[in-house]
Amino acid sequence: MALREFQEKKNVRRLIFSLPVAILVVILSLWAAYGTVSAVFTWRELSKKNRELESKIDDIKKSKEALEEKIKLIETEYGVDLEARENFNLKKPGEQIILFVEE
Repeated sequence: MALREFQEKKNVRRLIFSLPVAILVVILSLWAAYGTVSAVFTWRELSKKNRELESKIDDIKKSKEALEEKIKLIETEYGVDLEARENFNLKKPGEQIILFVEE
């Protein structure tokens, strides 16, 4: 009985340490390493895109704030007057418009 158990353990040991099992372990290890490296590269790329998008968000927020300030200015009587003068060359009664022409 003990000899039979020893031989069965020996057969199991031969199977575990056989060439096909070793090749399978190497292949699985390489596949796992490839997956890990691929995940790291993907993470780095996504991290870079995330930083770029956060930068764009900051720029858009600054632009939004500037536009909101301009809207607040235009909503005042002074702002309407200023925009009318700049965009439509309007003047108040008694004022003169002077145009400078470059030669």
